[in-house]
Amino acid sequence: MDMSQYLEIFIDESKEHLQHMNTILLDLENNTEDLNLLNEIFRIAHTIKGMAGTMGFTQVANVTHEMENVLHKVRNGEIPVTTVIVDVLFECFDMLEDHINSLENTGQESSTDASPLVKKLQEILINKGTLGAPAEKSETSAPEVEETRIEAVTSESGDFNLNLSDIGDVLKAAMAQALHPLKIRVTLDDSCMLKAARSFIVFNTLEQSGEIVKSFPSAEDIEDEKFEKSFEILYITNMDVENTKHEVLNISEISDVHVEEVDSDEIIVSDVATIEPEVEVEVEEVEEVVEKQVATTSEKPASKKTKQKINCWC
Repeated sequence: MDMSQYLEIFIDESKEHLQHMNTILLDLENNTEDLNLLNEIFRIAHTIKGMAGTMGFTQVANVTHEMENVLHKVRNGEIPVTTVIVDVLFECFDMLEDHINSLENTGQESSTDASPLVKKLQEILINKGTLGAPAEKSETSAPEVEETRIEAVTSESGDFNLNLSDIGDVLKAAMAQALHPLKIRVTLDDSCMLKAARSFIVFNTLEQSGEIVKSFPSAEDIEDEKFEKSFEILYITNMDVENTKHEVLNISEISDVHVEEVDSDEIIVSDVATIEPEVEVEVEEVEEVVEKQVATTSEKPASKKTKQKINCWC
């Protein structure tokens, strides 16, 4: 997937976010207890991380990912806001600005290695807001509560978790227009750090040739990375199984893709007794889902050179 067309947008939006971050950090120096300031820095880091992950800018993505981890603990009251944290956040700002400026001037991230800063953020996380020797764990301290994650079936032959019972009419309408409703299970590599960003690229790639009707877990859970390695998509397209699989496998950090065509026996249509006379109504109701696919069989939309936001699943 060629993301070069979005580079200018990425740079413009990142510079705008960084300018805002700098202002907030200056305020935070004088008011470390202001939760709104911390929430805003978290939001900026989250946004830049998602865009950078989508664009493949690993240095920027790694720094903002670790910023998120630290800020998440701070927001939850697990780590106090210390001068060390504020100082390191300023270092993060400088590092991000350096990389964004390099991208603007050369099209490449800066040669400055972000890994020492990433390790410093990780150290702060371990030491509860300080740098140096790890803080000793209290024997009476409460166990950490892990975030609930949803795992879709990862084996190639396993049943899908997608529920088709509430969209039978949509699937029937699609089939009536010679489109293919497909069930897709995508499994990410174990080494994939930015699962939400990688998932966004999958969604964005598929939406070039079809419509995503629903997913498992939900889009919100995928965006919040509340899944392990795999997720499922119900997809309507004019592509066949093999071409769809090929499209997704072309994306990096994907270890496996399993695609099945929805069988007509799986589809439950509401009010079966009256479906035949109401078929025109049903098609009209799902027009937004299938309209794009019908159009792509006859013509390609003209390209537009307009500024747009980089959407990200992160």
